[in-house]
Amino acid sequence: MTTFRQKAKLLQGLLMGEVAHTGPFYATIDITCRCNIHCASCLFHSPQLNIPSDGNKEIKDIPYDLFKRLCNELKAMGTRQIILCSDGEPFLHPVFLT
Repeated sequence: MTTFRQKAKLLQGLLMGEVAHTGPFYATIDITCRCNIHCASCLFHSPQLNIPSDGNKEIKDIPYDLFKRLCNELKAMGTRQIILCSDGEPFLHPVFLT
């Protein structure tokens, strides 16, 4: 939930045409592309898809140090909610649950 102060800073930046005076209210972070199942309805890993996916197949996870730094920077900017999602299963990240 955003605070009145955050909303006021956002409005100030919009009205003045300047830079944002606050960070994002929430952020969505994709932490991995790993998947342990291949659901037919999945947009990324369905066996029914014959479309090659973009990106480097060797890179499957966001480095944990980068994830921590990103979370700390978002917190410093006033972000109140981080949503973990991915092209796969977020809990398959090798160090996420350690």
